Amino acid sequence: TLQSVHGNAAQIGNEALTRLTSSLISRLDAMPPSGALPDAVAMEYATAILLAESAVENRGSFADNFPEQVAAMLARLDAAQAGRPIPAATGALIDEIFHRAQERILLAQVAREMQANLRRMEQVLDAFFRDHAKRSELATLGKDSLQIRGALRMLEQDDAERLLGLCQDQIDSYANPDTAVNDEELELLAESLAGLGFFVEAFEQQRPNRQRLIAPLLARRLGEAPAEVDDRAAETVEDAVADLRNTLPELVAEMHRAPADPAARAELVAKLNDLVDDAT
Repeated sequence: TLQSVHGNAAQIGNEALTRLTSSLISRLDAMPPSGALPDAVAMEYATAILLAESAVENRGSFADNFPEQVAAMLARLDAAQAGRPIPAATGALIDEIFHRAQERILLAQVAREMQANLRRMEQVLDAFFRDHAKRSELATLGKDSLQIRGALRMLEQDDAERLLGLCQDQIDSYANPDTAVNDEELELLAESLAGLGFFVEAFEQQRPNRQRLIAPLLARRLGEAPAEVDDRAAETVEDAVADLRNTLPELVAEMHRAPADPAARAELVAKLNDLVDDAT
């Protein structure tokens, strides 16, 4: 993957970016096994990847001090790999990117924990779906749900937390052996937990429009119409993908006619992101 990134960087023609991606490749080849990789090296390497990502997010408009940032980043990597202290002078250039990398790694860890809790909930519920007499373990799912809701609250994902809260209310009701089990309600519970799993993955990857993965499920549970009614609401995903694909050649042609037009590039990127989301 890095080889592909490096090839694209070379086509862009920015010397500092090419130097950064080339260094990432050579350092990756020299990495020890994951169990022997020092945390400091992993953190600085993640920061270097994020520096490259931040550079290309600007669609070819590089910061004036980008060469200095790359030089500082490579000096930090040299120090980390040699077990030396990180040069203090690099802080002003790299600290912001470093903190963003820390946030990304923390988000990935939190997302993995949420996904693990969701999988446990789904396993217990799957046994209950198959045999409605297996209610004993349902009471244990409150702990998993509470942990996930705490993480969602920390991440300020209120709708996702609310949806999971409604799911937990439904699960709690099944712990009572006198509660009737309705197949349609079970299906909604399964869809809701699956939707939350997709949402957590999309949030970790910072994909746009991720709210639409859970908005219809929350609306169904509340007996409401979705907050935003899309003109494509009645379409299948396949129709939506076909429509997007049909618009792409025109957008690409428009970008080639005016390669410096940020609006054309932005529209193309937005359409491609929509295509990725629909494909997912």
